[in-house]
This record gives sequence, structure tokens and C-alpha cells, in this order.
Amino acid sequence: MKSLKSSSRLNYIMGLMIFPMALIGCSEGGSDDPGAPVRTYEFQTVQQLEEAWSGFDVTCEGSCPESSGSLLSKSGTSLSTCSFSLVGKDIILTNRHCIPEDIAQQGAPCEGVVQAIFVKDDRSKEIYACDKVLSIPKDYGTLSPTQERDFAFLKLKKSPTGRQPLKVATSGLVDQETLTAITSTPKPSSMNGGPGATLIKKTCKVHMNSMAVDGFTNGFKSVAAFKNCDIVSGNSGSAMVDQDGNLKAVAQANFLNSQNVKSTSELIIRLSEVLKNQKFAIGTNILCIENDELKLYPKSMGCDMGTDTYTSKISERLFDKKALGERLTKHIDLLNEGSEFFIFKVKNSSSADGTSFTFEPGCIKGSKDNIPWLTKYEKKALLGLYKSYPETTFGAYIRMELNFVTDVDDNARVHGEFISPYSNITRYTNFEVPVAKIANQDQENYQVKLLTGDFYGGTRVLNLPMCNNHKLIQ
Repeated sequence: MKSLKSSSRLNYIMGLMIFPMALIGCSEGGSDDPGAPVRTYEFQTVQQLEEAWSGFDVTCEGSCPESSGSLLSKSGTSLSTCSFSLVGKDIILTNRHCIPEDIAQQGAPCEGVVQAIFVKDDRSKEIYACDKVLSIPKDYGTLSPTQERDFAFLKLKKSPTGRQPLKVATSGLVDQETLTAITSTPKPSSMNGGPGATLIKKTCKVHMNSMAVDGFTNGFKSVAAFKNCDIVSGNSGSAMVDQDGNLKAVAQANFLNSQNVKSTSELIIRLSEVLKNQKFAIGTNILCIENDELKLYPKSMGCDMGTDTYTSKISERLFDKKALGERLTKHIDLLNEGSEFFIFKVKNSSSADGTSFTFEPGCIKGSKDNIPWLTKYEKKALLGLYKSYPETTFGAYIRMELNFVTDVDDNARVHGEFISPYSNITRYTNFEVPVAKIANQDQENYQVKLLTGDFYGGTRVLNLPMCNNHKLIQ
């Protein structure tokens, strides 16, 4: 079973900020690592390998499944185990990463390298040799782990006797639907002292619109997320069936190694913990796999290959232009009400850290008959109530940054909002700003020199028109 760990950051919020996300990449692990891609046993000699190959012990928890079992593959002196399901009279389905690389191509022979083991209720085994690889994803290995379809169809040398293939569901996945994963779960030791597995049914809940699989926004997407899904190494390739026994997905990866994520972002660390602790897993949607023999074609089955994502929906909701515009307008109106002499306008700038909105004087209030009184405020407070904060700069007064604050809940969903560190508007009305004389120009435009200190590096000159109480908001 694959395990996912942090690998990238995700751009969103209308391109104005970068939100780091624990998109998870493949992680290799040893034979005892529950997050390893497959369960692998290493042997010192080929003879030991062959003994484990022929003596692999498989049991069942409860009644043995009719259409699923343990898949073994060997390479060198290594033996690997996965899960599989019967989907045609002589065709089985597993994960692409469960078959050795040297046969990972359409038409490759697999006899003596891969075998499928069914088990009867009396513990007797039925072993079927693999004939050839029928189909695998053509784009495997080119996408991120949470975008990658992971399946392999294998043809057996002969059809299993008395076993019915699983039926493929064509209705798509349903959010919060409970599926049953029919797994081959490795056990520490078997009755004969060698490697073995137990066929166990595990429940998993379909989980759309989360950070686990960002692209899983509807039931027809190619890669799906599951919650409370105790998928471990060896469970790769498990059939995931609905209450009627119809095949809807194939399990492919877990997040058990996500606790190893190293990041300075509290959000990524929190997400990594959630993905592990809430037992998130991923799988390939059965609607999005192709096989000529079974006449499975993603396009005709309605597979959605669109690029819409959960985080794009989040950005649209949190960065609603209308709502943000209304909020800014409120701030600007209150600023103007608190200023005796200036009408403010807003400018914005963006970076990877967020978006800053700066309020600057747009014009001077009053009329040409009452402007001269401004000169008496030379080196005294010009703005607000001019009662306190004598050392505060003009820049601090007019600057407001909207920060995006987020958290991740136990459903791996983001909650956040834009906040302003100066959201309490009354603070705006208490700043003192030293000001120099207004240079006498004409009766309609005035030049104001503000002694703004280090924020602007000294005196700042503003050429402002007289607005006669008209708001120049842009």
C-alpha cells in the first residue's frame, strides 16, 4: 500500500496568496512499514523465496470472499503481497504498483512472476497463475500521487472454478457513502511459520471536497478520498464495493507516513496529523479505468477529467469580491468620517504573503474659503482626534492588511477568513501625524508635506485636489 507525504504548495485565492498544502508524494518503506507501497518480504536465497511463494498462508476473517484474494509477486529474492478482485471470468484487477516493473507493460507475460490466491471456507487454497498484463494506465508515474490512477488488469492462465466476478457499478461514488474494502492484510506469522495474510473486510466512507484529494469534487472524478478507512500495506488493489456488492473503486494508498512531514507551517503539520489520525486513504474510481476485454472506457462511463478542485471552491467562497468590496467600503467610510481634512481612497498590492490594502488621502475636504486654517496645524496632529499616539506614523494610520487565517478540521477541510489587524475602526481615529505647512498653490489644488518618519523615509509630498466633500474612492 502506498503512503503519501508532503511534496508541494498549492496556489489559490485568486492568485493573490500561496496556501501551503500537504499534497502527498510516494514514500518507500521496509517490510514492517505499514505505509509501504506493498508488503515485501526479503529472503537470503532463491530457495527460501520459492518456499514462501508456494507456502504462503492465507486465512479469512469470517466467511471467505468469493471474488477476492491475495496477490503475490516476486522479483529477485523479494516476495511482495497485495490484494486483488475477480472482475471477468479470467481477469483480475489490482494496482499498477503491485506488479514488478519488468512486466509493467501491456501484453507482458507474468507466469511465474505473479499469482492469485483464493481461499475456501475450509482454509484450502486455490492458486491461479498469471498469464499476461492486459492494461495499465498509460500516464502512470506522470502525475502527483493524489491525481494518479493506479490499476492493472491481469489475465489468468485459466478461469477460477465456481467463482463469480464482481459487477462494475456505473452510478459513480456518493459522498459519505460507506463502501467495503475486501483486503488481503499481512499477518505477523502464519501457521507454517512463513509469511501469510488474512482476508478482511474493512469499511471506508467516501469523502469529497477535502484537502486529502483536492480534485475529488464529485463522484465521477478519477481519484477518490476515503475517511475512517484502515488501509495498510498489503491492502493495495483491494476491491471497494457498495452494499449490493458492486465494484466502485480500488484502494491504492494511505497517509500513514504523513506524520513524518517536516514543515514550518502549522497548517501543513495539522493537515498531516488529520490525514493520519482520521485514517484517510485514496483509491481509483472504477468509472475512470479502461480495459478492452471488459469494455470499460472512462469517457463512455462518464468519468470527469475536469480540473476543478476543492481549494478553488474555497478561494471563491473566501475571496468573494462583493463581500470584500462591501467590507472595504465600510472601512473607507469610517476613515472619512474620522478625518477632518482628508477624503481617503484605497490601493491594493499583492504578494505571496497576502494582499495589502493601503488607504491614502485622495483630496482635501473643505472649500477654497476655509482651507487656510490648515496651516495652524503645522507640526501638530492633522488627522483624527489628535489626542494620543504622538509617535505613530502616517503610514501606520492609513495602512490595513487583510490576512487569510486558516485551520483544518478533522474532515481535512479548510476553514478561514480574511481579517484585518486594524479591524477595530476606532483605533484609526486616535493617531497623531505631524504635518508641515501646505504650500500655497492655486485655489483648487494643494501640496501637503507630511513628516512621516521612517515609514516613508522622511517628508512625503502629496499633491491633492480640493474635493469639496466629494469622495474620490476608486
